Amino acid sequence: MPALEAILRLCEEAGLHGVSVMRGVGGIGTHGMHSSSFLALCSHLPLMIEVIDQADRIEHAIAMIKPKLKNGSMATWPVNIVQLASDDDA
Repeated sequence: MPALEAILRLCEEAGLHGVSVMRGVGGIGTHGMHSSSFLALCSHLPLMIEVIDQADRIEHAIAMIKPKLKNGSMATWPVNIVQLASDDDA
């Protein structure tokens, strides 16, 4: 998966932490409906990259990554992190 590896590499170079990559299992876009099947690897389905990190790191990463992407979309929003501890950690 060259796109997946390239995106993770760019995130790492930008110093991001808390990065997860997921592939869509279905969707509707400008080219119609797409879905995956059990036997097919659907490389045409989108990758979604989720990053939870400090705002300044994310802004820096966007500035580094944006010029290297040919197409796509980015969405950002603030996140509140709630740390949970098990009874064993108390």
